[in-house]
Amino acid sequence: MSLNIRKVKLAKVKDGEGLEVVLLKKGPDGSPISASETHKALVTPGLKKAFDKLAIHYAILMGYVKIAQIVSIEKAPPEFTEGFHVHGYSYGNNEENPGITITANYDVPGVGGSTTGNTPYKLFDVDPEKRYAYMDELIEALQECDKRVEKYLMGEEIGNPAQQSLDFSGGGGDKVTSAKIIDPNEKVTDEGNLASAADEHKYANKDAMARVAEMGSGSAEQPPEKKKRVKKVAQSAEVPSGIKEEGEE
Repeated sequence: MSLNIRKVKLAKVKDGEGLEVVLLKKGPDGSPISASETHKALVTPGLKKAFDKLAIHYAILMGYVKIAQIVSIEKAPPEFTEGFHVHGYSYGNNEENPGITITANYDVPGVGGSTTGNTPYKLFDVDPEKRYAYMDELIEALQECDKRVEKYLMGEEIGNPAQQSLDFSGGGGDKVTSAKIIDPNEKVTDEGNLASAADEHKYANKDAMARVAEMGSGSAEQPPEKKKRVKKVAQSAEVPSGIKEEGEE
């Protein structure tokens, strides 16, 4: 199923970003209508990366980067798109001769602020001399974005809060709770603290250690020794010693 996507925008929602989408659909009488939808389900990192590929085109179309500086879009230096954050694009309403507008934020160096801008509307099919030099690459990047958006809308690619907050690339993202890897020579005391092997007495069970100490020193209380009663009797073959044991006291 292919959706007729006309406009896409990342939207802030709880725990991250969702999508605002405008789709071209058929009404009850068959005539085309624009349907605007807001989705709170989180987008995936893959969709965000697809948006990021539009940043170099935004920088060129807005004049931040000159065509002469580009050898190829794929090999454009990262600094060319530093500070650019694409969060939307629109195909406009002319299906017969479609074009594209890209919307992004730009973190202005040295001022601690950002500005939002829209690229000029660029037609896909136009005379070669008026056509954007890297339009073919831009169309390819937009097709990847549309594919990701369609999977999102079909419920096939939905993000989660962990993906939104963790940043494995080393930049940006929310802070992650720190964790400590316990050294093999460290153990946990009964108070919940770490102690090194040299301080074993800090993490050994106190009652057990007390019992071990008593056993080693012989100071542990021993049960009283039971004594047997004896009496003298006449010597005989049965009792040659003349002393007979009668039981325990």
